[in-house]
Amino acid sequence: MLATMSQAASPAAIDLLAAQSRLWTRWLKEHEGGRGETDAVERERILARGDVLDRLVHPPLVVVMGRPNVGKSTLTNRLTGRTASIVADLPGTTRDWVGAVVTLGSVAVQWIDTPGVRESEDAIERSAIELSRQVIEQADVLIAMRDREVGFAAMSGLKRRPDLWLKNKVDDESGALEGDGASAESPVAISALNGLGLDRLGRLVLKRLGLAELGR
Repeated sequence: MLATMSQAASPAAIDLLAAQSRLWTRWLKEHEGGRGETDAVERERILARGDVLDRLVHPPLVVVMGRPNVGKSTLTNRLTGRTASIVADLPGTTRDWVGAVVTLGSVAVQWIDTPGVRESEDAIERSAIELSRQVIEQADVLIAMRDREVGFAAMSGLKRRPDLWLKNKVDDESGALEGDGASAESPVAISALNGLGLDRLGRLVLKRLGLAELGR
């Protein structure tokens, strides 16, 4: 427990890890000698929950994809509180994927900003876009992002679908109430520039990771 605690990325992991020895001891005493179906089911439930809680030690991978200039880099910079990605009005500014550890509530995630998905004649940019596909397919949560004018990127060639859909550059409170993020037709409305809707975005990401109750 102590060895794992020293490696934990998320603040939420500390109290949970500190309680593990006590909780397992109590559980074993309550189920001493138990070999019934109920005990087996309970053990499987605990082990399955352990797989989810492993994400508090090793930050899960959250990847944002979308067309150029929809605000992916602005969102990454807003969440990290520093310039992790270059922001400019030029398509293809992010030539490779950029990663940073971001804390959502008390849960740390590895946040990845990928290059804009588009056709390009530039060999270096084409290579970067292809490499980003590998990161996209490894994501624990994949976020597709658009803005008010530019639609979602084509999903052809991807082996998975997005888990969460965003519409950026919505700069009024009423617009931020739109959508639950479950589909392209119902995207979560945010403003990466002024922070509108980002708390809700964080909660939805944690919900898809099975960690919603730990993100408060």
